[in-house]
Amino acid sequence: MSICETIVTVLTQGRQGVLATIVRRIGAAPRDAGAKIFIEESGELFGTIGGGCVEAETWREAQMIFELDIPKLFHYAMNGQQVEDEGMLCSGSLDIFMEPVLARHKKLYESILLAERRGKSGIVVTRFEGSSYAKTLIRTNAAPTGDEIDQETIAQLKDRLNERKPCLLDGLIIEPLMPSETYKPVGLYRTSPLSSLRFLDFL
Repeated sequence: MSICETIVTVLTQGRQGVLATIVRRIGAAPRDAGAKIFIEESGELFGTIGGGCVEAETWREAQMIFELDIPKLFHYAMNGQQVEDEGMLCSGSLDIFMEPVLARHKKLYESILLAERRGKSGIVVTRFEGSSYAKTLIRTNAAPTGDEIDQETIAQLKDRLNERKPCLLDGLIIEPLMPSETYKPVGLYRTSPLSSLRFLDFL
């Protein structure tokens, strides 16, 4: 099941989650821009953005997103000690965009899933500034789906329909529609008042 399929299922069942996407990679890192992980409210994870400390930190950040329903862009740098401790070959850094998966966007995610299955081209445009958050699917010869967007902005963004990787601008993320990778749940993150973050139930 792809991440988008999982999101549609979760929203259909009245649950929620947080979606984290690598929007910029600087230097060497396990995953490139466009990699995603979906954190369901139960703690179940779908996808990967590199494992280890980066996903543990992403899980921590997701708890704040669950509480506030506000997206966040955060920078994660892999320091030398983490590289040594985890046996990684990478020591770069990542910009990770985290966003709440909201019921109002159910139709949007359904449209993204359908377009991906049919191999349609398009871009998902996410606008964020403070507590403001909007998400829209723009396709060739089709009406926009999702939050309202003005025609001038659509015309400006049409030139980016052939982008192959996410593009991070000021308060704006542009993601191309790409065939979704298929994942199974990778486990649960849980916290204990007597210990640091633990990764349990790995499948």
